[in-house]
Amino acid sequence: MYLDYTIQFSVAIVIMGLVAYGLMGLSQKMKLKRFSNEIKIIDRCPVENGVSLMIIDVRGQQILMSVSTKETVILKDLKTPEDTA
Repeated sequence: MYLDYTIQFSVAIVIMGLVAYGLMGLSQKMKLKRFSNEIKIIDRCPVENGVSLMIIDVRGQQILMSVSTKETVILKDLKTPEDTA
């Protein structure tokens, strides 16, 4: 009887481990799909101490921003090279 309980317990632990491993893999795939590098910093130019101008690309749209230690301001939506042609 003790051997049967040990075998059942061992099988249950192995199954729970496999389920946990599968859920972790699924979670990582969903995380990568949700955060798929949609925002890229194209260029950054320091203006003053703690103030920079940045051009960022958000889903194909380029934006000029002013970034400081206290605030972030969108200055202008820039046209992408495809828009100017």
